[in-house]
Amino acid sequence: MDYKIVSYSFVGVWQKPILQIPLLDKKFCMDLFNDPYNTNTGMSNGGFVINYQGKTNPSPTVLIGPERIMFLSQELEQVLDLLEKIKAELLKVTNNNFPMKLKAYGINTEHEWVGLDMQSSSWLSKKFVIGGLNIKEKHKNYQVLTTDINFQIILDQNQKLVILLQPRANVPNGIFASINHHKDEILETLPEKDTLNELFKEEIALIKKDISNLILK
Repeated sequence: MDYKIVSYSFVGVWQKPILQIPLLDKKFCMDLFNDPYNTNTGMSNGGFVINYQGKTNPSPTVLIGPERIMFLSQELEQVLDLLEKIKAELLKVTNNNFPMKLKAYGINTEHEWVGLDMQSSSWLSKKFVIGGLNIKEKHKNYQVLTTDINFQIILDQNQKLVILLQPRANVPNGIFASINHHKDEILETLPEKDTLNELFKEEIALIKKDISNLILK
């Protein structure tokens, strides 16, 4: 079965709400993705957003909000670089006085598996749904199709995996998985680039070794 990681994102939850989001330098924001003509900035319901409207999906995005901060990209190295640049800029515009302490964070990834032996919505039904239905002889011609499976795996009292499974769009025998690894763990500041890289390496190893088997086997 073919497998690839679709996206990486880091989400940090502030220890205390940020009552006033710092005003970042306009040129810094427009140059963040080295393509100012395709870079958008502005306020959203969640906070200040810097988004690159390139050809990738999902598009690289930074969100700086009152409750959390988020970095998203198809490429892990870009997530690491974005965190490093935004962290430095936040400190610069606040004279090293930006409160970066986190009370929780998420190491989040999206995945794709292609090569199922049947259509993906039927596969999800067979794997997760049909065994729990009271299907009798009169229902034998019914076709059960599943579009979404949501569940959580509690690893311990401080961390859990929040998992969404769906048929992969436009791929009849493919499965999409969103896996958000939430950790209730205090960090004194946003992690350094090398630290975050190690966290993602550990996450990918966990998914490849354990979680993918729970989903697919």
